[in-house]
Amino acid sequence: MKHLNKSICSALMTGALAVTGSAVAQERDSLQGGLQGGDRPGQHMQANDSQQSPSAYERARMQDRSTVSEDSKQEIAGTLTDVLQGAMGGDVESIVDTFAEADRERIGDQREDDYAAFNARTSSLRDAWQQKYQQSFEDGLATAAIPFQVERGVESKQARISIPAAGGAQAVQLQFIDEGVLKTTWRVDVSNSLTADQLRQRLSSAVAQIDPSALPSDAKTAYHVAALQLLAPLSSASAVGIEGRSGNQDLSTMEQDLEVEERSVQPAIR
Repeated sequence: MKHLNKSICSALMTGALAVTGSAVAQERDSLQGGLQGGDRPGQHMQANDSQQSPSAYERARMQDRSTVSEDSKQEIAGTLTDVLQGAMGGDVESIVDTFAEADRERIGDQREDDYAAFNARTSSLRDAWQQKYQQSFEDGLATAAIPFQVERGVESKQARISIPAAGGAQAVQLQFIDEGVLKTTWRVDVSNSLTADQLRQRLSSAVAQIDPSALPSDAKTAYHVAALQLLAPLSSASAVGIEGRSGNQDLSTMEQDLEVEERSVQPAIR
């Protein structure tokens, strides 16, 4: 398969992406009207002489459990970029490399012969992109600002990424899981039901539906639309039986405890 510019991939892999935006905290109803405390989840209490409010250290620890670190946000942004480059570059192996371990083992290695039509289509898309926007897809992606939200789940090692709809393309949600031990290693947590054949079919269908002539003339918006189309095959909404996932956490449960932050993918140094 044709590989993309390795210097760009290397820069992205080493954290050359910055995540920008304003935080929008979503508090639970259980926190309204008083501080959360007591022995039972959701029990309310008011600060008084006998019940002291949490110390600054305790508050910091609670905040750490409910938010995603800046390093993690940049790593997630880099992973999203790797997926997009792999999809448009016809490098399916690099896409699978971003998956959670259980998903990688289940899907296995990809045979290039199985992706002949996919590779031919992505090659023509890259040429059309270059002609329309006067830059290669990978070069423009390095400066694109594709908006997305990071939502932290109940479990500290789980997060959901949401990219808003644009240009007629539907919004996309991806689930991530941190498989790191000594340091964070955020990977795409696709459905446990996703097979190698399904992945090939979805990726092939996604690139077949991209019509360069119908993409917005504005390159920034075009990257947003293309990202939605290229990431859709990995979306939770594309999967059947999303309850069973390698992260052992379905999306409905994750929605119970979320820290939502608007983010965009863009380089740290212009």
